[in-house]
Amino acid sequence: MKVNWLAAIGLAAAAWTGLPLAAHAQSGVFSVSDVEAQPAASSTYEVPAFPASSIETTTTGIAGPCGCEAAAEEETCPPWRLCHQRECGWNFTGFIDAGITGNNRYPVDRFNGVTTFNDRNEGQINQVWLTLAKAIDTEDCNWSWGGRVDAMWGSDYVFNQNAGFELHDDFTAHWNGAGNLYGAVIPQMYAEVGNDMNSIKVGRFFTPIGYEVVPATGNFFYSHAYTHQYGEPFYHNGVLYTRTASDNLNWFIGAVNGWDALDRETDPIGAILGSTWNNGDGLTVFWSGGLTNDPRTGGLATSATDFSNRYISSLVVTAQLTENLTYIFQNDLGWQEDNNVFDQGVGSAEWYGINNYLYYKINECWRAGGRFEWFRDDDGARVGAVRPGNQNAPFGLAGNFYEMTGGLNWTPRTNLTIRPEVRYDWFDGISSTGLLPFNAGTDTYQFTYAVDAILVF
Repeated sequence: MKVNWLAAIGLAAAAWTGLPLAAHAQSGVFSVSDVEAQPAASSTYEVPAFPASSIETTTTGIAGPCGCEAAAEEETCPPWRLCHQRECGWNFTGFIDAGITGNNRYPVDRFNGVTTFNDRNEGQINQVWLTLAKAIDTEDCNWSWGGRVDAMWGSDYVFNQNAGFELHDDFTAHWNGAGNLYGAVIPQMYAEVGNDMNSIKVGRFFTPIGYEVVPATGNFFYSHAYTHQYGEPFYHNGVLYTRTASDNLNWFIGAVNGWDALDRETDPIGAILGSTWNNGDGLTVFWSGGLTNDPRTGGLATSATDFSNRYISSLVVTAQLTENLTYIFQNDLGWQEDNNVFDQGVGSAEWYGINNYLYYKINECWRAGGRFEWFRDDDGARVGAVRPGNQNAPFGLAGNFYEMTGGLNWTPRTNLTIRPEVRYDWFDGISSTGLLPFNAGTDTYQFTYAVDAILVF
Protein backbone atom coordinates (compact mmCIF):
# COMPACT_ATOMS: atom_id res chain seq x y z
CA MET A 1 0.00 0.00 0.00
CA LYS A 2 1.40 3.38 -1.00
CA VAL A 3 1.71 6.18 1.51
CA ASN A 4 -0.67 8.92 0.35
CA TRP A 5 -2.28 12.14 1.45
CA LEU A 6 -4.60 10.24 3.81
CA ALA A 7 -1.60 8.98 5.78
CA ALA A 8 -0.14 12.47 5.90
CA ILE A 9 -3.45 13.94 7.07
CA GLY A 10 -3.80 11.24 9.72
CA LEU A 11 -0.38 11.99 11.17
CA ALA A 12 -1.09 15.71 11.01
CA ALA A 13 -4.33 15.24 12.94
CA ALA A 14 -2.54 13.23 15.61
CA ALA A 15 0.10 15.94 16.02
CA TRP A 16 -2.51 18.74 16.10
CA THR A 17 -4.66 17.09 18.76
CA GLY A 18 -1.68 15.99 20.84
CA LEU A 19 -2.51 12.27 20.63
CA PRO A 20 0.43 10.07 21.70
CA LEU A 21 2.23 8.29 18.86
CA ALA A 22 4.19 5.10 19.43
CA ALA A 23 7.13 3.92 18.31
CA HIS A 24 18.62 6.65 7.36
CA ALA A 25 19.86 4.90 6.08
CA GLN A 26 19.95 3.67 2.55
CA SER A 27 17.45 5.48 0.37
CA GLY A 28 18.37 3.11 -2.41
CA VAL A 29 22.05 2.78 -3.20
CA PHE A 30 23.56 5.24 -0.75
CA SER A 31 22.83 6.10 2.87
CA VAL A 32 22.23 9.46 4.33
CA SER A 33 20.85 11.52 7.72
CA ASP A 34 21.10 15.54 10.15
CA VAL A 35 20.22 18.99 12.08
CA GLU A 36 17.08 20.88 11.74
CA ALA A 37 14.83 20.32 14.69
CA GLN A 38 16.64 17.98 16.97
CA PRO A 39 18.70 18.88 20.03
CA ALA A 40 22.28 19.16 18.77
CA ALA A 41 25.10 17.04 20.14
CA SER A 42 27.61 19.82 19.70
CA SER A 43 30.33 20.40 22.23
CA THR A 44 30.45 24.02 21.17
CA TYR A 45 26.77 24.67 21.78
CA GLU A 46 24.74 24.36 24.87
CA VAL A 47 21.95 21.93 24.02
CA PRO A 48 19.60 24.32 22.22
CA ALA A 49 15.87 24.70 22.57
CA PHE A 50 13.84 23.12 19.80
CA PRO A 51 14.13 23.64 16.93
CA ALA A 52 17.85 23.53 16.30
CA SER A 53 17.34 24.38 12.63
CA SER A 54 18.40 27.93 13.34
CA ILE A 55 21.81 26.72 14.47
CA GLU A 56 24.45 28.27 12.23
CA THR A 57 27.29 26.04 11.61
CA THR A 58 29.35 26.51 14.75
CA THR A 59 30.71 28.58 17.56
CA THR A 60 34.34 27.44 17.88
CA GLY A 61 37.47 29.67 17.24
CA ILE A 62 41.01 30.78 16.13
CA ALA A 63 41.00 34.40 14.99
CA GLY A 64 41.87 37.41 17.09
CA PRO A 65 43.41 37.49 20.57
CA CYS A 66 40.60 35.54 22.21
CA GLY A 67 41.64 32.40 24.03
CA CYS A 68 39.39 29.66 25.30
CA GLU A 69 38.88 31.34 28.67
CA ALA A 70 37.23 34.25 26.92
CA ALA A 71 35.47 32.06 24.35
CA ALA A 72 32.65 31.30 26.74
CA GLU A 73 31.46 34.86 26.54
CA GLU A 74 30.29 35.51 23.00
CA GLU A 75 29.77 39.22 23.68
CA THR A 76 33.39 39.79 24.67
CA CYS A 77 34.95 37.22 22.36
CA PRO A 78 32.65 36.23 19.46
CA PRO A 79 33.97 33.80 16.83
CA TRP A 80 35.37 35.63 13.83
CA ARG A 81 33.08 35.42 10.81
CA LEU A 82 33.34 36.46 7.18
CA CYS A 83 30.06 38.32 7.46
CA HIS A 84 27.55 38.93 10.24
CA GLN A 85 23.87 39.20 9.48
CA ARG A 86 23.45 42.53 11.26
CA GLU A 87 25.95 43.94 8.79
CA CYS A 88 25.11 42.09 5.61
CA GLY A 89 21.48 40.95 5.79
CA TRP A 90 22.58 37.66 4.31
CA ASN A 91 25.07 35.84 6.49
CA PHE A 92 27.99 34.10 4.72
CA THR A 93 29.83 31.67 6.99
CA GLY A 94 31.57 28.31 6.84
CA PHE A 95 33.95 25.84 8.37
CA ILE A 96 36.56 23.20 7.50
CA ASP A 97 36.69 19.80 9.20
CA ALA A 98 39.62 17.42 8.63
CA GLY A 99 41.01 14.51 10.62
CA ILE A 100 42.89 11.22 10.68
CA THR A 101 41.85 7.77 11.94
CA GLY A 102 43.90 4.73 12.90
CA ASN A 103 42.62 1.13 13.11
CA ASN A 104 44.11 -1.72 15.15
CA ARG A 105 43.02 -4.27 12.51
CA TYR A 106 45.11 -2.55 9.78
CA PRO A 107 42.48 -3.30 7.10
CA VAL A 108 43.99 -3.94 3.68
CA ASP A 109 41.29 -1.88 1.97
CA ARG A 110 41.83 1.02 4.41
CA PHE A 111 38.12 1.12 5.32
CA ASN A 112 37.06 1.26 8.96
CA GLY A 113 34.36 -1.31 8.39
CA VAL A 114 30.85 0.12 8.47
CA THR A 115 31.86 3.02 10.75
CA THR A 116 31.20 6.53 9.39
CA PHE A 117 31.80 9.43 8.62
CA ASN A 118 35.51 8.81 9.24
CA ASP A 119 35.27 5.60 7.23
CA ARG A 120 38.89 5.53 6.03
CA ASN A 121 41.99 4.39 7.94
CA GLU A 122 43.91 7.51 6.86
CA GLY A 123 43.67 11.29 6.79
CA GLN A 124 40.47 12.78 5.36
CA ILE A 125 39.20 16.26 4.54
CA ASN A 126 35.68 15.51 5.64
CA GLN A 127 33.80 18.77 5.17
CA VAL A 128 34.55 22.12 3.58
CA TRP A 129 31.24 23.84 4.30
CA LEU A 130 29.82 27.15 3.08
CA THR A 131 26.50 28.65 4.17
CA LEU A 132 24.58 31.62 2.80
CA ALA A 133 21.62 32.37 5.04
CA LYS A 134 19.14 35.04 6.00
CA ALA A 135 17.34 34.23 9.25
CA ILE A 136 13.73 35.17 9.90
CA ASP A 137 13.00 37.58 12.75
CA THR A 138 11.96 35.41 15.69
CA GLU A 139 11.62 38.35 18.09
CA ASP A 140 8.67 40.00 16.33
CA CYS A 141 5.08 38.95 15.68
CA ASN A 142 5.31 40.44 12.17
CA TRP A 143 6.10 37.94 9.45
CA SER A 144 9.50 38.10 7.77
CA TRP A 145 11.26 36.03 5.15
CA GLY A 146 14.61 34.31 4.89
CA GLY A 147 16.34 31.33 3.38
CA ARG A 148 19.43 29.22 3.38
CA VAL A 149 21.78 27.46 0.96
CA ASP A 150 24.55 25.13 2.13
CA ALA A 151 27.32 23.74 -0.08
CA MET A 152 29.74 21.06 1.08
CA TRP A 153 32.82 19.45 -0.48
CA GLY A 154 34.76 16.62 1.12
CA SER A 155 34.94 12.89 1.75
CA ASP A 156 31.59 13.01 3.58
CA TYR A 157 29.75 13.81 0.34
CA VAL A 158 29.01 10.14 -0.35
CA PHE A 159 26.81 9.89 2.77
CA ASN A 160 24.84 13.01 1.88
CA GLN A 161 23.53 12.63 -1.66
CA ASN A 162 19.89 13.22 -2.60
CA ALA A 163 18.13 11.22 -5.31
CA GLY A 164 17.07 13.50 -8.14
CA PHE A 165 19.93 15.92 -7.53
CA GLU A 166 23.39 14.55 -6.71
CA LEU A 167 22.05 11.16 -7.85
CA HIS A 168 19.70 10.37 -10.72
CA ASP A 169 16.07 9.71 -9.85
CA ASP A 170 16.82 5.97 -10.00
CA PHE A 171 19.65 6.43 -7.42
CA THR A 172 22.48 5.87 -9.92
CA ALA A 173 25.48 8.22 -10.06
CA HIS A 174 24.86 11.65 -11.56
CA TRP A 175 27.06 14.75 -11.78
CA ASN A 176 29.07 13.73 -8.74
CA GLY A 177 30.49 10.69 -10.48
CA ALA A 178 30.82 7.22 -8.95
CA GLY A 179 33.39 5.82 -6.55
CA ASN A 180 35.25 9.06 -5.89
CA LEU A 181 36.73 9.67 -2.47
CA TYR A 182 35.85 13.37 -2.65
CA GLY A 183 32.86 15.15 -4.06
CA ALA A 184 30.36 17.97 -3.55
CA VAL A 185 26.75 18.14 -2.40
CA ILE A 186 24.14 20.82 -1.66
CA PRO A 187 22.88 19.78 1.80
CA GLN A 188 20.21 22.46 2.17
CA MET A 189 18.35 24.85 -0.11
CA TYR A 190 15.15 26.34 1.23
CA ALA A 191 13.10 29.51 1.57
CA GLU A 192 11.49 30.38 4.90
CA VAL A 193 8.81 32.72 6.21
CA GLY A 194 7.84 33.16 9.83
CA ASN A 195 7.70 35.21 13.00
CA ASP A 196 8.17 34.69 16.72
CA MET A 197 5.77 31.73 16.82
CA ASN A 198 5.66 30.24 13.31
CA SER A 199 8.06 29.05 10.65
CA ILE A 200 7.35 27.59 7.21
CA LYS A 201 10.20 26.13 5.18
CA VAL A 202 9.92 25.06 1.55
CA GLY A 203 12.76 23.19 -0.16
CA ARG A 204 15.47 20.82 1.02
CA PHE A 205 16.28 20.81 4.73
CA PHE A 206 17.96 18.65 7.34
CA THR A 207 15.65 16.10 8.91
CA PRO A 208 14.24 17.08 12.27
CA ILE A 209 14.34 13.40 13.30
CA GLY A 210 16.97 12.06 15.69
CA TYR A 211 19.91 13.52 17.62
CA GLU A 212 23.25 13.55 15.77
CA VAL A 213 23.57 15.80 12.73
CA VAL A 214 25.45 16.07 9.43
CA PRO A 215 27.59 19.21 10.01
CA ALA A 216 30.70 18.43 12.05
CA THR A 217 30.03 21.54 14.12
CA GLY A 218 26.84 20.03 15.53
CA ASN A 219 28.37 16.90 17.07
CA PHE A 220 30.68 16.17 19.99
CA PHE A 221 32.36 13.17 18.32
CA TYR A 222 34.22 12.84 15.02
CA SER A 223 32.65 9.45 14.30
CA HIS A 224 28.90 8.86 14.07
CA ALA A 225 26.53 6.47 15.76
CA TYR A 226 24.97 3.59 13.80
CA THR A 227 21.58 5.07 14.66
CA HIS A 228 22.40 8.28 12.84
CA GLN A 229 23.99 6.70 9.77
CA TYR A 230 21.75 3.70 9.23
CA GLY A 231 18.58 4.25 11.21
CA GLU A 232 17.41 7.76 10.32
CA PRO A 233 16.98 10.04 7.30
CA PHE A 234 19.45 12.85 6.66
CA TYR A 235 17.33 15.12 4.50
CA HIS A 236 13.79 15.86 3.42
CA ASN A 237 12.48 17.75 0.43
CA GLY A 238 9.08 19.34 0.91
CA VAL A 239 7.35 21.68 3.35
CA LEU A 240 7.99 21.94 7.09
CA TYR A 241 5.82 23.94 9.51
CA THR A 242 7.13 24.68 13.02
CA ARG A 243 5.06 26.17 15.83
CA THR A 244 6.28 27.63 19.12
CA ALA A 245 3.29 26.92 21.33
CA SER A 246 4.80 28.22 24.58
CA ASP A 247 8.10 28.67 26.37
CA ASN A 248 7.98 24.95 27.16
CA LEU A 249 6.40 23.39 24.08
CA ASN A 250 7.19 23.36 20.36
CA TRP A 251 5.99 21.11 17.56
CA PHE A 252 6.46 20.62 13.83
CA ILE A 253 4.76 18.82 10.97
CA GLY A 254 5.84 18.38 7.35
CA ALA A 255 4.86 16.89 4.01
CA VAL A 256 7.96 15.43 2.34
CA ASN A 257 9.18 13.24 -0.49
CA GLY A 258 10.45 10.41 1.70
CA TRP A 259 14.06 10.07 2.83
CA ASP A 260 16.94 11.85 1.11
CA ALA A 261 15.19 12.47 -2.20
CA LEU A 262 14.37 15.55 -4.26
CA ASP A 263 12.93 13.57 -7.15
CA ARG A 264 12.44 9.84 -7.74
CA GLU A 265 10.82 7.86 -10.52
CA THR A 266 7.74 7.85 -8.30
CA ASP A 267 7.20 10.47 -5.62
CA PRO A 268 4.59 9.40 -3.04
CA ILE A 269 3.90 11.94 -0.33
CA GLY A 270 5.04 11.25 3.22
CA ALA A 271 4.64 12.93 6.60
CA ILE A 272 7.01 13.84 9.44
CA LEU A 273 6.12 15.34 12.80
CA GLY A 274 7.44 15.87 16.28
CA SER A 275 7.35 17.87 19.47
CA THR A 276 9.70 19.12 22.19
CA TRP A 277 8.77 19.79 25.81
CA ASN A 278 10.99 21.09 28.58
CA ASN A 279 10.24 21.51 32.27
CA GLY A 280 12.25 24.71 32.58
CA ASP A 281 14.68 23.02 34.95
CA GLY A 282 17.12 21.06 32.78
CA LEU A 283 14.87 18.29 31.42
CA THR A 284 13.94 18.20 27.71
CA VAL A 285 11.92 15.51 25.94
CA PHE A 286 11.94 15.45 22.14
CA TRP A 287 9.92 12.98 20.06
CA SER A 288 9.98 12.88 16.27
CA GLY A 289 8.82 10.43 13.64
CA GLY A 290 7.62 9.89 10.13
CA LEU A 291 5.63 7.68 7.78
CA THR A 292 6.94 7.64 4.22
CA ASN A 293 7.13 5.42 1.14
CA ASP A 294 10.74 4.61 0.22
CA PRO A 295 12.80 2.12 -1.81
CA ARG A 296 13.32 -1.33 -0.36
CA THR A 297 16.91 -1.77 0.82
CA GLY A 298 19.36 -4.63 1.16
CA GLY A 299 19.39 -5.33 -2.57
CA LEU A 300 15.71 -6.29 -2.54
CA ALA A 301 14.44 -3.52 -4.83
CA THR A 302 13.68 -4.95 -8.27
CA SER A 303 13.39 -1.52 -9.88
CA ALA A 304 13.69 2.19 -9.09
CA THR A 305 9.95 2.19 -8.32
CA ASP A 306 10.00 -0.75 -5.89
CA PHE A 307 8.92 1.12 -2.75
CA SER A 308 7.25 0.11 0.50
CA ASN A 309 5.98 1.87 3.63
CA ARG A 310 8.67 2.99 6.09
CA TYR A 311 8.11 4.21 9.65
CA ILE A 312 10.58 5.85 12.03
CA SER A 313 10.22 6.99 15.64
CA SER A 314 12.92 8.72 17.69
CA LEU A 315 12.86 9.75 21.34
CA VAL A 316 15.60 11.99 22.77
CA VAL A 317 15.68 12.91 26.47
CA THR A 318 18.19 15.47 27.73
CA ALA A 319 18.87 15.85 31.45
CA GLN A 320 21.11 18.56 32.88
CA LEU A 321 22.30 16.61 35.91
CA THR A 322 24.57 19.32 37.30
CA GLU A 323 25.90 22.63 36.06
CA ASN A 324 28.66 20.80 34.16
CA LEU A 325 27.22 17.31 33.58
CA THR A 326 24.68 16.46 30.86
CA TYR A 327 23.14 13.07 30.07
CA ILE A 328 21.28 12.29 26.84
CA PHE A 329 19.22 9.18 26.13
CA GLN A 330 18.02 8.22 22.67
CA ASN A 331 15.75 5.40 21.53
CA ASP A 332 14.95 4.82 17.84
CA LEU A 333 12.54 2.35 16.27
CA GLY A 334 12.25 1.80 12.52
CA TRP A 335 10.18 -0.52 10.36
CA GLN A 336 9.69 -1.12 6.62
CA GLU A 337 7.23 -3.40 4.83
CA ASP A 338 8.43 -6.25 2.57
CA ASN A 339 12.10 -5.65 3.38
CA ASN A 340 13.28 -8.72 5.32
CA VAL A 341 16.56 -9.58 3.58
CA PHE A 342 16.75 -13.10 5.02
CA ASP A 343 13.25 -13.94 3.77
CA GLN A 344 13.81 -12.39 0.32
CA GLY A 345 11.55 -9.47 1.11
CA VAL A 346 8.72 -11.46 2.67
CA GLY A 347 7.80 -9.75 5.90
CA SER A 348 8.86 -6.45 7.38
CA ALA A 349 12.32 -5.32 8.43
CA GLU A 350 12.88 -3.76 11.84
CA TRP A 351 15.72 -1.78 13.39
CA TYR A 352 15.98 -0.25 16.83
CA GLY A 353 18.45 0.70 19.49
CA ILE A 354 19.50 2.75 22.49
CA ASN A 355 22.14 5.49 22.63
CA ASN A 356 23.61 6.98 25.79
CA TYR A 357 25.66 10.20 25.83
CA LEU A 358 27.37 11.76 28.83
CA TYR A 359 29.13 15.15 28.57
CA TYR A 360 31.20 16.88 31.22
CA LYS A 361 32.40 20.47 31.00
CA ILE A 362 35.85 20.51 32.60
CA ASN A 363 36.45 24.23 32.01
CA GLU A 364 36.02 26.78 29.22
CA CYS A 365 38.72 25.04 27.16
CA TRP A 366 37.92 21.37 27.66
CA ARG A 367 34.92 19.06 27.57
CA ALA A 368 34.86 15.29 27.96
CA GLY A 369 32.27 12.96 26.48
CA GLY A 370 31.27 9.33 26.26
CA ARG A 371 28.84 7.43 24.04
CA PHE A 372 27.59 3.86 24.39
CA GLU A 373 25.30 2.50 21.70
CA TRP A 374 23.40 -0.68 20.99
CA PHE A 375 21.85 -0.80 17.52
CA ARG A 376 19.99 -3.87 16.23
CA ASP A 377 19.49 -4.45 12.52
CA ASP A 378 16.96 -7.20 13.04
CA ASP A 379 16.59 -8.32 9.42
CA GLY A 380 19.82 -7.30 7.68
CA ALA A 381 18.27 -4.38 5.79
CA ARG A 382 20.04 -1.33 7.22
CA VAL A 383 23.74 -1.62 8.05
CA GLY A 384 26.17 -2.03 5.17
CA ALA A 385 29.14 -0.52 3.38
CA VAL A 386 28.14 2.84 1.91
CA ARG A 387 31.11 4.15 -0.06
CA PRO A 388 31.80 2.35 -3.37
CA GLY A 389 34.88 0.15 -3.00
CA ASN A 390 34.25 -0.71 0.65
CA GLN A 391 34.68 -4.50 0.85
CA ASN A 392 32.77 -4.90 4.10
CA ALA A 393 29.31 -6.46 3.99
CA PRO A 394 27.05 -4.39 1.69
CA PHE A 395 23.92 -5.68 3.48
CA GLY A 396 22.64 -8.83 5.12
CA LEU A 397 24.11 -8.33 8.60
CA ALA A 398 21.36 -9.28 11.02
CA GLY A 399 22.18 -8.80 14.66
CA ASN A 400 23.50 -6.42 17.28
CA PHE A 401 26.00 -3.63 16.68
CA TYR A 402 27.71 -2.16 19.73
CA GLU A 403 30.09 0.76 20.05
CA MET A 404 31.75 2.60 22.92
CA THR A 405 33.34 5.97 22.20
CA GLY A 406 35.20 8.32 24.48
CA GLY A 407 36.66 11.67 23.59
CA LEU A 408 37.60 15.24 24.39
CA ASN A 409 36.80 18.58 22.83
CA TRP A 410 39.54 21.21 23.16
CA THR A 411 38.65 24.77 22.15
CA PRO A 412 41.87 26.81 22.42
CA ARG A 413 40.45 29.67 20.33
CA THR A 414 36.92 30.79 19.58
CA ASN A 415 37.17 29.55 15.97
CA LEU A 416 38.96 26.24 16.56
CA THR A 417 37.91 22.93 18.13
CA ILE A 418 40.05 19.77 18.21
CA ARG A 419 38.28 16.45 18.88
CA PRO A 420 40.38 13.38 19.80
CA GLU A 421 38.48 10.11 20.36
CA VAL A 422 38.89 6.37 20.83
CA ARG A 423 36.21 3.88 19.79
CA TYR A 424 35.58 0.16 20.07
CA ASP A 425 33.02 -1.58 17.79
CA TRP A 426 31.79 -5.16 17.83
CA PHE A 427 29.07 -7.17 16.10
CA ASP A 428 27.04 -10.12 17.35
CA GLY A 429 24.89 -11.70 14.65
CA ILE A 430 24.80 -13.52 11.32
CA SER A 431 25.65 -12.60 7.75
CA SER A 432 23.68 -13.65 4.68
CA THR A 433 26.74 -13.12 2.45
CA GLY A 434 29.52 -14.48 4.65
CA LEU A 435 31.08 -11.00 4.82
CA LEU A 436 31.53 -9.42 8.24
CA PRO A 437 31.36 -5.71 9.11
CA PHE A 438 35.06 -5.01 9.79
CA ASN A 439 38.57 -5.59 8.42
CA ALA A 440 37.63 -6.02 4.75
CA GLY A 441 34.75 -8.32 5.67
CA THR A 442 36.73 -10.71 7.88
CA ASP A 443 36.23 -9.52 11.48
CA THR A 444 33.45 -8.87 13.98
CA TYR A 445 35.30 -6.12 15.90
CA GLN A 446 37.72 -3.22 15.59
CA PHE A 447 39.39 -0.51 17.68
CA THR A 448 39.87 2.94 16.17
CA TYR A 449 41.57 6.10 17.41
CA ALA A 450 41.08 9.41 15.69
CA VAL A 451 41.45 13.17 15.92
CA ASP A 452 39.99 15.96 13.82
CA ALA A 453 39.99 19.74 13.85
CA ILE A 454 37.16 22.15 13.02
CA LEU A 455 38.01 25.69 11.92
CA VAL A 456 35.07 28.04 11.45
CA PHE A 457 35.02 31.33 9.57
